[in-house]
Amino acid sequence: MIVVQKEAWMCWAAVLEAWLKVTKGMRGEWDQETLAQNSDYLKDLSSAGAPTHSSDPNLFLKLLNDPILNIRMQISQSNTAQTVDYYYRLIRDRSYLFVVYTLPGGRACHANLVYGADTDYDFLNVMNPSPGAGLQTRRPTELTGPLVVGYREYSMLP
Repeated sequence: MIVVQKEAWMCWAAVLEAWLKVTKGMRGEWDQETLAQNSDYLKDLSSAGAPTHSSDPNLFLKLLNDPILNIRMQISQSNTAQTVDYYYRLIRDRSYLFVVYTLPGGRACHANLVYGADTDYDFLNVMNPSPGAGLQTRRPTELTGPLVVGYREYSMLP
């Protein structure tokens, strides 16, 4: 499944839309526009349309814990990039991953859906919501910290 972000700052909403659909979330029918409109996270908008705090992945925790969205996502945080084994174990033991990571230079964050991890060749299969990106492979070191990884325990899936 590929979901393309509608605005430059809505990568999180596009990835969350895809994640909710593949994990059969309570809000699985919500698209990125609905997620953005219903989130308390977006009350602080800059004149550019992006949340003024969108460069801090730790602040995505407010979004992911927003009671209105009822996402039921568990969170793992790290200040550094993780290994392919880390992602492999989370996907194997839990579910697809919602990942917000810091872009090089630390001035902004980006979100990807991680749906596979190849431990033999050290790469991740991701859905990148940027226009024209789609399904890609990435090295785990490209998902730099600080980062937030969201997942749902299989026991929480319907």
